Amino acid sequence: DEKTLVRARLSLINSGLVFYKSGKSKRIVGLYSFIKPFKESTTGKNTVVIPAKKTAQMPIDTPVDQPANQPIDQPANTPDSYKTKIETKLKLLSISLDDLSFVSSDFFSILYYNRQVKQFSRNVSECPRWNDVLADVYNVEGNVWMQLNRPDSAILDYQKAYAYRLKGKRLHLLPDICINMADACLHRSDLAHTASYYRRALFLCDSLRLSEHTKFPVYYGLGQTYMDLRDFDLSNHYYELAGKFFDEMNVGERWTYLNNRGNHYYYRKNYQEALNYMRRANALVSAHPQMVFEQNFIKVNLGELYLLTNNLDSAQICLDESYRFFSEIQHNSAVYYIETQMIELALQKGNMALAHKMIERTAPVGHL
Repeated sequence: DEKTLVRARLSLINSGLVFYKSGKSKRIVGLYSFIKPFKESTTGKNTVVIPAKKTAQMPIDTPVDQPANQPIDQPANTPDSYKTKIETKLKLLSISLDDLSFVSSDFFSILYYNRQVKQFSRNVSECPRWNDVLADVYNVEGNVWMQLNRPDSAILDYQKAYAYRLKGKRLHLLPDICINMADACLHRSDLAHTASYYRRALFLCDSLRLSEHTKFPVYYGLGQTYMDLRDFDLSNHYYELAGKFFDEMNVGERWTYLNNRGNHYYYRKNYQEALNYMRRANALVSAHPQMVFEQNFIKVNLGELYLLTNNLDSAQICLDESYRFFSEIQHNSAVYYIETQMIELALQKGNMALAHKMIERTAPVGHL
């Protein structure tokens, strides 16, 4: 009932799972990008999704395609109390699923509450308002699968979200779904479809006469795409376009921009400029205690850059702190990546015994 849904929403807010933000709800493009590829990366390049903790995989819920049992516009003999329940739930769910973002790793709670919405959907006939709700549901689920490094599952949900959004009223959110699909394709090394979805997002922004502000996630997404293609001129062009909106970005978008811009200069072997951007990203997230994952994430990138610029003491600090964090959450890919840098650090310091010990420790678990 309505009270249950209200309590569920309040529980989510109180637990820190979601929070409201002004403007559109966009998934951060290319959020989890390490400078060098992990051996366990599904992409074979620098972009890797790192879940905050390992959890059992759950099956994807199928959409409700059957005719509804109870329409929004109920017949005259429908009890007024039931009409009120349907309309109130619809309004509440529309509000609850709009303009939210992740701030913790309790992803399967999101899937749980989304299943409740789908079950309730059996009582609702197809209409533009409800199609918008289902579009939100599948878009959020796609975001969850991306956090869990399952881009194939994410793409399926984003496609459903796009189809429902086309039948809804909130068409201005179509570019956001295209951005999400492009991001998922990027994680699969499918650069052709990545660029295609970004281009579609730009086309929709123009067709729907949306503001220039809506385009900057597309710009830095294209910047990352062309960076992966090593077309640095085009990459720089789109990053420059995105940078014009830096002051309008939220903290997550700023962090993504700075991290990926740093990666751009890393691949150009301009390590000092890469350091400048990574330090700015680190200073940004250090002011936000809830962004503990991003704080440790950026230290990994900083650690390697300090190694490359012969700042070995700074490299030691960054690698040690990030290693503790990712070891605690048992993220093997991140741990392996940091270990490779720590081996290099030991070699640069002339500590052959430590380097040999770390190589022996990593080899049995199949990393090397």
